[in-house]
Amino acid sequence: MDASGLASTVAANVRAELARHGMTAQDLATAIGVTPFYLGRRIGRQQRGAIAIDVDELERIAAVLGVTPEYLLRAPSPASPPGAPPAS
Repeated sequence: MDASGLASTVAANVRAELARHGMTAQDLATAIGVTPFYLGRRIGRQQRGAIAIDVDELERIAAVLGVTPEYLLRAPSPASPPGAPPAS
């Protein structure tokens, strides 16, 4: 998987976990100490201009969502429906 594919995977996993926890991107941004705009550029659905999440941000996001950074890096299994958490 290339870097942009990994960034897209992480962003999709973060969005799925936000939905599972009933949180908004604004809630997460506040919890990790960034602006909603800053976070949106990293987890937004648009591909153009997307910016990858750095390792420190990944650790903070994972802690807030109650998962490991490794969990957010996993690609969903091919049989998973869209929005399903990544395979364990």
